[in-house]
Amino acid sequence: MNHYTDLFKHLGSGVTVLTPNRRLSATLQRDYQAHQVSQDQKSWETADILPLFSFMQRLWQDYTIETPNPASLPLLLTREQEHLLWEQCLTHYDDSLSLLQRAKTVDSFQSAWQLLHEWCIDLDHPDFETADTYRVMQRIAKQMQRVLFKNNWQSLSCLPQLLISLIKNGEIPLPKQLYFIGFTEISPMTQLFIQACEEQGTLVYCHHHPHIQGDDNNKKLSLPDCQTEILTMARWAKATLAQHPHARIGCVVPQLTAQREQVASLFSAVFADDCASFNISSGQYLSQYPIIHTALTLLSLHQTTISREIFCYLLTSPYLGEAEIEYVKRANVDKHLRQHNVSEVSLRNLLNDQAFPISLAIYAPLLAKRLAPFFSMLDQLPSSQSHYQWAKLFSELLGLLGWPGERSLLSEEYQITAAWLKLLNQLAKLDLVTDNITYQHALAILKKNANSTLFQAKTPTAPIQILGTLEAAGIPFDFLWVNGMTDRAWPPQPDPHPFIPKKLQHELNMPHATAERELHFCKQLIQQYQYHAHQLIFSFAEKEEEIEIQPTSLLNKVTAIKATQLILSDYTAPAAYLFATRKIEMISDAMAPPIAIGEEIKGGVRVIQDQASCPFKSYILWRIGAKPLETPIYGLRKQDRGRWVHRTFEKIWGELRTQEALLNLDSESLSRLIHTTIELALQDFPHAYQDFKQYLLLEKKRLYQIISAWLVSEKNRPTFTVIAQEKKIAISLSSLTLSTRIDRIDEIDHQQHLIIDYKTSPYHTINHWFSTRPEEPQLPLYLLAEEAKTVGLAYATIAARESGWHGVSRHDTAIKGIRPLAKIDRLNTTWEAQLIAWKAILHQLAEDFANGIATVDPKDLKQTCLRCELKSLCRINEEITHDSSSI
Repeated sequence: MNHYTDLFKHLGSGVTVLTPNRRLSATLQRDYQAHQVSQDQKSWETADILPLFSFMQRLWQDYTIETPNPASLPLLLTREQEHLLWEQCLTHYDDSLSLLQRAKTVDSFQSAWQLLHEWCIDLDHPDFETADTYRVMQRIAKQMQRVLFKNNWQSLSCLPQLLISLIKNGEIPLPKQLYFIGFTEISPMTQLFIQACEEQGTLVYCHHHPHIQGDDNNKKLSLPDCQTEILTMARWAKATLAQHPHARIGCVVPQLTAQREQVASLFSAVFADDCASFNISSGQYLSQYPIIHTALTLLSLHQTTISREIFCYLLTSPYLGEAEIEYVKRANVDKHLRQHNVSEVSLRNLLNDQAFPISLAIYAPLLAKRLAPFFSMLDQLPSSQSHYQWAKLFSELLGLLGWPGERSLLSEEYQITAAWLKLLNQLAKLDLVTDNITYQHALAILKKNANSTLFQAKTPTAPIQILGTLEAAGIPFDFLWVNGMTDRAWPPQPDPHPFIPKKLQHELNMPHATAERELHFCKQLIQQYQYHAHQLIFSFAEKEEEIEIQPTSLLNKVTAIKATQLILSDYTAPAAYLFATRKIEMISDAMAPPIAIGEEIKGGVRVIQDQASCPFKSYILWRIGAKPLETPIYGLRKQDRGRWVHRTFEKIWGELRTQEALLNLDSESLSRLIHTTIELALQDFPHAYQDFKQYLLLEKKRLYQIISAWLVSEKNRPTFTVIAQEKKIAISLSSLTLSTRIDRIDEIDHQQHLIIDYKTSPYHTINHWFSTRPEEPQLPLYLLAEEAKTVGLAYATIAARESGWHGVSRHDTAIKGIRPLAKIDRLNTTWEAQLIAWKAILHQLAEDFANGIATVDPKDLKQTCLRCELKSLCRINEEITHDSSSI
């Protein structure tokens, strides 16, 4: 039953209904129309139903239109204009206050200002002298008053007081009747407004709901945790709607703004087949919507550099010009930046045709064509100008970049762009209260407003409404569920305003001032829910983040039920549903097409290494080319450090050539050589690294130490000559030819060769060479290419924690760490026999790869798959689960 039916009979000309919020106004308007239809009315006068403050603003607007000299009237400021004035008053009062979180501090002063007017508190009250915070509020508020008076401006908070004065003077016409509906409380200033209206002959009715002692239709329910509570509420709402298709169903979530994402996710999962059945009242802040976030990010490109993450976000954004046409090229820009370990991006540099590591003009020409005039306009900007000019310029800059994109906007996106235009309009209006500002300041204001403006797209009316606690008050429901009824929230802890004297707040019973007031307010809310809902369920979670919590004592007299007593819709979690409805089709597909004639295989020895590790991995990486994206890090990557060492030794031995030349250098000359080659090797690195000057200085010191220590060991080994470095070779294995480079080849006794591979990690071992699936076949492969004179293979491990030689040889080389193969008991083989074995193993691996053998067959399930990024592709975990279940 709708308790407002009697009210609808009285609505008509000269009658205005006032509500505390827009949602109740809209609900009453719809209910009134439904009532008229139910009475077989063909036409009727639109009911005058609106929020109280909107009514006051309408009275003022009508008065300014009708007055003979509107220029003499004070100008009513917007909330954004007031916020800026408060910020200026704060700064003028004391510059040291700039150390505070300015935006939040200004918000706090502005809310205190509103409360002072609503509760009719005089700024000269002596209690403001009892504490420094109150005294600061008093001084700054008086400064605000002086600014308003000097400029003939009017604060929104002062509007009721101004209207009361005009009403008492008979200067404002009023409706014959005013109905106050849905108010949980009425402030002293509103009471004065009502009194002024009554003195002018207006009949004022305040709707009060009767006190309900008990109701069998009210139930309470405990659930294990917050997620289960919301999920159960969603299932109840769906089941109730199925039973009562025309019912009005409400779901109240106290912390709806904070929990919106969780609520939306769970309700969407339950209503997967019909998400139009519910509507969430709480919107998101404008800046959280991708289309607005993109706009704000684009306007922030005036900075010298931006992070790669931000730039790559823009590269993939559909709200940039030509995003649909050029999306593949822009994705490749992201890939190249990742490969070059770029952390910070200078867009101006990337626009250069010769830019390193990439040029947008080459890789993404349409984007470059957009950015060039954008930066050209930025370069011509004045140092400061008016807010209106900045608002206009922001639109022009976004237009140059093609925002909001080339595709047609969805309904919600279209509404959001309209809200964006309002933001720019708000920015332009700030010219009234302040002087010219800089680009950065204007953008900061725009971002702040976007971060504080809640937006919810208009959608068709849904039978299930998900509301906050105050929004639901006064709205009639057939079925209502109120969750979160814990003793923490009902009533909440007192939270008096920090800038208003606590004594005054207690005496005047102001919002959140005392525990008694919070308790009374919660009782009033619960009474409203009970009065306007035909059936009502209160719920609470037993635990919150593993902490046990208790239900509110306000529900002690409400009958408790269990979840099993409710009618709930069937629900299966999306993941479980997909798993349950799976159709398993077992296909043995371990064979790929053989390598075609002319097919180029890149990867070098990594092809054989990965084939030995897991044939599927080798096929995906080196035939398909499906490589995971790299994740840039600040500073040098592991491979960068290794490359620096390689390049440094290449330059050192390129100059020395022989051990004799090394021994002939004195310590000073050797030190100079090491420093010089380290610097020369660094020049081969991306320019992006050159900005990390202090970091690179530390890296140079570290590199100098480990290279110096290594060269000492080079002095102490038998005589040698470096005959090759970074030698390019082509290795033929069966039908496969692989190109690679050998780090270094030394000539030792009697023109015999030692193949050396530099390693900057101490975790490489010769054990990885000897198996039917060698984990590191690199050096054995080099041996096949240089078989004639090679008598040894060795890792030159050059690391801070451990340095030394690790290798095997045909005979004793007198190098510590390189052992004759025949003397390694656990191998029990000779050089000749091992060479034959390596040939067979490596040729077989190459033949398997060439023939398309791509079995998901990791050599060691734990180690091979530990850091492999292809698990989601090969689905090895599903195979393990399947095998385990069949055992």
